[in-house]
Amino acid sequence: MKYTCQTYVTFVFSPAFIVESQNNEQFLREDGFKPVLQPGTLDRVLEKYEEVEVASRELKTLKVPKGALYFVFYDRLVANVNHDGKPVQMFSGPINETGMFYLDNEGDLYTRAELENNRKVHKLLSEKQKSLLAMMDEYDSSRIIQTGGHWSNDTNFILSHKDVLVSPNDVQMVDTEIPWPTD
Repeated sequence: MKYTCQTYVTFVFSPAFIVESQNNEQFLREDGFKPVLQPGTLDRVLEKYEEVEVASRELKTLKVPKGALYFVFYDRLVANVNHDGKPVQMFSGPINETGMFYLDNEGDLYTRAELENNRKVHKLLSEKQKSLLAMMDEYDSSRIIQTGGHWSNDTNFILSHKDVLVSPNDVQMVDTEIPWPTD
């Protein structure tokens, strides 16, 4: 059996992008000059970016949809076989998976050293900083990204040693393809 190795990328969107899109789906009317989304639109948009075949893992050529928080590269082995006289394509599970590539414009990066240095300088940590350090301790990590706006709505992502912080200048940022209503 012959097989090929194809490279894919999965994009995961920021909580802020998802919440804004969900809010737009909840109202079936025009909101100012921006038309709102029909119910189910967000699911179709997110599904489109779950697995995208790419030619390479080269960041400069990667088209990253706006609103993406991070992405992951991986490969799949693909084989073409005949089943009952019909051609069928078979895919392996993901292999050669990279760490996560976080976009640095979608959140604030905190390091353990920064938070602990702040403790030494100010003698008192805010609840937010204590919570971030506790999460870092729990997952044995030295870096964390916090996204969102208000402290109560923040979402934290622990970075492993394999994860990378990427500038939007290192990739091609493109508009997220959202099927806006035409009426």
